[in-house]
Amino acid sequence: MFKLFSVQPKVNKSKKRELVVKKKKKKGKVMVLLHFAEWCENSQTMQVFFEHLKNRFDGKEVLFVRLDFTNKTAQYQTELLAIALRVDEVVNRFSDTGFIVLIDQESGQPFARLTSKVHFSEMVVTIQNHLEMLKDDEKKVEEVLKTKMK
Repeated sequence: MFKLFSVQPKVNKSKKRELVVKKKKKKGKVMVLLHFAEWCENSQTMQVFFEHLKNRFDGKEVLFVRLDFTNKTAQYQTELLAIALRVDEVVNRFSDTGFIVLIDQESGQPFARLTSKVHFSEMVVTIQNHLEMLKDDEKKVEEVLKTKMK
């Protein structure tokens, strides 16, 4: 879940303007984690796919995160980032480099592991199918809620 902040002016009784910060919660649907290391040949290949996927899903509810395992400093920062994103267990489960893990952000569970053996078009379809499945699930929930409200 992402937290965005918007600043909106608010006029109080004395007509002074003050800034009020409101937290907005925005849910992503899919998280794309690149397990990367500079010394890993497969990582170099997957970096290219990762960038193409970022461009392909620009504006969609997909979060792209590069996890760097190049050295101890990068590994430590990656561990902190994984904890902040609540994917540390998944990152620890897949401890090598040179691949992409796709995670359903609602459940926090991985639903695909993509390597350089997977064609780019298959990667795109995998993400699109998951996004569509989530959209269908949301529609079903809305329909159930509407029928219960009647």
